[in-house]
Amino acid sequence: MISLVTAVAVMAAAACKEEAAPTATTTPTSAQADCTPARPHEPGNFPGTLTSGGLERQYLLHVPTSYTGDDATPLVVNLHGHGSNAGEQAIYSGLLVKAEEKGFIVVTPQGTGAEPHFNFTTVEAGAPNDVAFISDLLDTLESELCVDPSRVYAAGISNGAAMSVTLACFLSDRIAAIAPVAGFFLFPGCPSVRPVSVIAFHGTNDKLVPFEGGPVGDLRAPPVEDSLQQWAEHDECTSGPQDERVSDHVRLRRYDDCAGGATVELYAVEGGGHTWPGATIDVPLGATTHEISATDLMWAFFEAHPKP
Repeated sequence: MISLVTAVAVMAAAACKEEAAPTATTTPTSAQADCTPARPHEPGNFPGTLTSGGLERQYLLHVPTSYTGDDATPLVVNLHGHGSNAGEQAIYSGLLVKAEEKGFIVVTPQGTGAEPHFNFTTVEAGAPNDVAFISDLLDTLESELCVDPSRVYAAGISNGAAMSVTLACFLSDRIAAIAPVAGFFLFPGCPSVRPVSVIAFHGTNDKLVPFEGGPVGDLRAPPVEDSLQQWAEHDECTSGPQDERVSDHVRLRRYDDCAGGATVELYAVEGGGHTWPGATIDVPLGATTHEISATDLMWAFFEAHPKP
């Protein structure tokens, strides 16, 4: 496993080997506002800590080269899977490279436990409250950086994907849209106060979180396409499902005309495993498609779905 400090060194070294990134391009929105006074911050990768629920929690912060401290900047919360960690997820997701290209901030929180994870279901007595942790983390970053509160997003894989769903339900006043990869469902009794847009990705040959539903540890995952329909109903979508063949092995199902301008989408990867589509690192959890890039697609989706 990669420690937070090691991850920072690895990411910095990788950045030095790459060609100069294209000029960052972030599409302004009507809700975007400047920060006065400015909140300057050196660009780069930084390990961070904060106290939440009486526990010291860790995270990795990436501030893009284009960051000025004056212009309100989007923020993506990047959540790792069970047994992984923030350093691995920061690299595996490819979101730091995309952040440099498009000019957004990325924060990659660290889970807890011997096998690091996030508590996305009911929190047992004494267990870390990860919804409160992410809320505290957003408070910290919004006080230190010029974050656009209408463009805060969450993405993750597996356990981190499930955590992004929980954030959409319990922090819908702060999270504009989510991108769960290999871990999509609708939190039972989801108490969101506004519709949240969703772009999900899931392999049909995922052995850990079965596409057709099945046991996942002590839990049971519902069929992914059932979850998509439930989210569409939750977001009060009136159009769909609409199906589209994206590539030889990828199909898209979409629900449109949802309340608050929301959209609900699923990219189903035929034969895909428990993996991040388009990842440059192969993991032994099934096939990784390179017909699409989850990172590219989710950022385009995020740009199109700020919080109203």
